[in-house]
Amino acid sequence: MIDFQAVLTSQAVLAEALAKAGMGFGQRHPHTRALRDGYHLVARILWSRRASIPEVHDLAWLDHTVVSEGARLGKPYAGPEDAGRWERLGPSAGDTTLRGLAPPQEEWTEVLVEAFGGTGPLKLARGRSGSFEVGVLTQPELIGLSENVARVRPRAEELGPVLDDIEAFAAAARRAGRPGVALVFAASSFEGDAAE
Repeated sequence: MIDFQAVLTSQAVLAEALAKAGMGFGQRHPHTRALRDGYHLVARILWSRRASIPEVHDLAWLDHTVVSEGARLGKPYAGPEDAGRWERLGPSAGDTTLRGLAPPQEEWTEVLVEAFGGTGPLKLARGRSGSFEVGVLTQPELIGLSENVARVRPRAEELGPVLDDIEAFAAAARRAGRPGVALVFAASSFEGDAAE
């Protein structure tokens, strides 16, 4: 789960984490560079009001490692078995809202955030781009999620615990009740990296 409102207004938190990393690891350390890139990413997204597939992936990383650091729900998935379950999830969903977690091609969706001097839409890309895969279910899409999960429940054994996780994340996002909260699946095919 990602609260895009919190991520896009986290520049002070990111600046503090960047300063600590610079002092602790040095300015050229990969962790410090990643935080610096994240700080600039948030500024760029605030200016453009849109995030590409790799940028949504990086916002998910920023949220779970720096901005909320364990406060929001997230779960890593790794290995061919988990990847296969996510691959099968998209076709099984057809035209239901689950399709937003594994879209067959790149598409754009919107979440409302109060980060542009008022409430406005943030456009998010979902789908595949190079080594990145991103799925996003926005607040309105989460409303019908339980019904759609019930439709594919007969395939639950094949899909494994992924459906249970999706239901739990969706319930938590609905309880949050803010339009800037979305359920995000962010994956990278880099060896050794996990999806979350």
